Amino acid sequence: MLNFKMVSRLYYAVKFMIAVLFMTVMAGVGAILMHYVLMFTEWLAFGNSRENTLSLLNSVTPIKRVLSLTLVSFLASLSWYYLQIKPKQITSIKQQVVFKDFSVKKSPYWLHIGHAFLQLIYVGAGGPIGKEGAPREFGAINAGKISDLLALKVLDKRLLIISAAAAGLSAVYQVPLASVFFAFETLALGISLKNIVTLLASTFGAASIAQLVISTAPLYHISKMSLNSQSLAFMFLIVLCVTPIAISFRYLNQKVTERRIKNIKILLSLPVVSLIVSVLSIVYPQILGNGNALVQEVFKGTTVSLIAILVVLKMIATLSTLCAGAYGGILTPSFSIGACLGFLLASISIPLLPHISIVTSMLVGAAIFLAITMRAPLTAVGLVISFTGQSVITIVPLTIAVLFATAYDYFIRKMRSLYVNPY
Repeated sequence: MLNFKMVSRLYYAVKFMIAVLFMTVMAGVGAILMHYVLMFTEWLAFGNSRENTLSLLNSVTPIKRVLSLTLVSFLASLSWYYLQIKPKQITSIKQQVVFKDFSVKKSPYWLHIGHAFLQLIYVGAGGPIGKEGAPREFGAINAGKISDLLALKVLDKRLLIISAAAAGLSAVYQVPLASVFFAFETLALGISLKNIVTLLASTFGAASIAQLVISTAPLYHISKMSLNSQSLAFMFLIVLCVTPIAISFRYLNQKVTERRIKNIKILLSLPVVSLIVSVLSIVYPQILGNGNALVQEVFKGTTVSLIAILVVLKMIATLSTLCAGAYGGILTPSFSIGACLGFLLASISIPLLPHISIVTSMLVGAAIFLAITMRAPLTAVGLVISFTGQSVITIVPLTIAVLFATAYDYFIRKMRSLYVNPY
């Protein structure tokens, strides 16, 4: 009997390792496939594909931007409407890892695959939302499928789904360490040796596979973060100013997500909102896409008044698009909005504090906004450092900033609970 138990445990351990291997490979290969789909979409929509989104948008006529996004939004609305006709439904990653909603058999496998790539196509055509949901969902649905095929235990299936979601994020953006934090902070993975080893293997493994095509260079090329007494003191002013805005954006995002149009009205709402956004892009092309164009605008140097307008328009465009029926993330929009808010505060304050660093203020603003909207401070720090290629030493000031912002967020929520009538 003892030998039989040992053989059974060994057999199951081998099955689990095979599942982790296949899940990791699929997350990495999926990231490569998504990279090419995004490039192809940009080529169809704008005639070419470039890493610099702002130069890509500026390289085409305003009319082409309007026509591309409007046409794709109409096709996307048809697709999302079809994908959500009852009894079909799109199952989120969090629903997949909650025990009562654990089975995804209620929704066909190919429905989720199509849903993931549809998000990429919409963003590639200029949709003003994030694309990070696509690789996470692609990884998660494949992990669930592999777990079912190999008859893994419920807890191990949950571990694989979370690890695959993190691996997808890691592979697309080349942020393995930040993705590890994401799994623990956002997807509530418990801390254990098995969980940590599985997560590290999948995130770093998927990122390594994706490196065959996806560059490991930082998304944004900016100067290094400079630290001086004025910049460090100014960091706390950024915390005070940016945190409430980020809380409001998070609250509004939760509301529009809850009220997202899923019925036949999406055939009108999404194309109309996309048309309005694309018309605004005639004057302000920076609001299109997942936020890269907006960040590139502020990093290259621009006016305070223009950035103030762009921040407001980007927030409205992102939230309106999600409410109108589109699916996507707010990771890169949050990064861009936070960076712009940091830029605005620093630019306004320079006459009084001439030694503050605009770059430092932008990075702190981005980290704070991400930390609050994602409710993941360590993930936010990791993403900001990875996206901008900053040195390891910047972990210290950014971590201090996001921890103060997180405490401030907690304080605001506590104060609000005291004054809001529960009845």
